Amino acid sequence: MIDQTKIVSWIQKNIINLVVLGVLIVVAVIVYQKKQEEIAALRVDIETAQKTNQILAELGGLEKKAKELRKVINVKDPQKIVDKLNGIAKQAGVTITSLKPKTESKAPQDPNKPFIRYAFDVVVSAENYHANGKFISLLEQSPDMYTVDRMGFRPIYKDEGNKFRLEITMEISTIMMKED
Repeated sequence: MIDQTKIVSWIQKNIINLVVLGVLIVVAVIVYQKKQEEIAALRVDIETAQKTNQILAELGGLEKKAKELRKVINVKDPQKIVDKLNGIAKQAGVTITSLKPKTESKAPQDPNKPFIRYAFDVVVSAENYHANGKFISLLEQSPDMYTVDRMGFRPIYKDEGNKFRLEITMEISTIMMKED
């Protein structure tokens, strides 16, 4: 059997060691808990930094795409626009009888928009509606981003057997991105 006096005597001799051991265990637990909190905070910071890096990478990609689009969209000078519109008209089998750039006062620009809109009043002469439809289709398929903002039709009769041509009045626009 175990002698109780020996146990009590051993505890009395080692009480200081046991107290020190208990205090060290409590201190170790407290330090461990604080370090776990720090680790959790660092994990949150790492996740936030990773999300931020991912967003920045996406923004970088979008900025690169925007620059590429700007290069495509902004390759326009008035003479090239007129030449391209004439080429599209020939391809569609219509004739441009008048092409006038709209003045700035007629087409005001919104300073908050990231682009500048250039509009032209165009009068086209066509044999039929199909030729005009082909012209509009080719305009919209053009990589230069033309839009037809307004359109009106008027028949022009010839003296020869009630034949007529269509006169189509349109407002055609194109855009250029503003420089940063």
